Amino acid sequence: MTSVELPSVRSERANPARADEVIEVAVGQIRSLTRDADKFPLVRAENRGYGFHRNLYGIRWHGRITASAVTLGVLAYMLWLANVAHQAALTPMNVLALLAAGFCFLMWCLLPSAARMESAAERYAYELLQAAVVLHGERTVVTSEDAS
Repeated sequence: MTSVELPSVRSERANPARADEVIEVAVGQIRSLTRDADKFPLVRAENRGYGFHRNLYGIRWHGRITASAVTLGVLAYMLWLANVAHQAALTPMNVLALLAAGFCFLMWCLLPSAARMESAAERYAYELLQAAVVLHGERTVVTSEDAS
């Protein structure tokens, strides 16, 4: 399947950094072998899910800051209408805008999380390892047929 021989437990304990490098090379080869979306649709789907959660988690502070700025902006506008312009501030449109901005802020606080990202990464890793089992099975079948 890959040309990489994984280290034994003993050699991994003796040189963990080297073992990590070897494992990284092997996983990279498995990722290359599983890029066919038609053959490995679950690997692709979980990779996309992991990428989404990783990116969402990475920009969470930008989303939170933007949503809070919009929420504060709508509140400031409503206060300006009521105190300076002497107009009705609690119009349905203003209340809806305030609720939508507040909801966005709440979602940016709740949805992107390290736990969600880790869960997505684990699902992707599981599907990648399942694909490795499939590749190994195919290799075993081909090797058995060649021996006949």
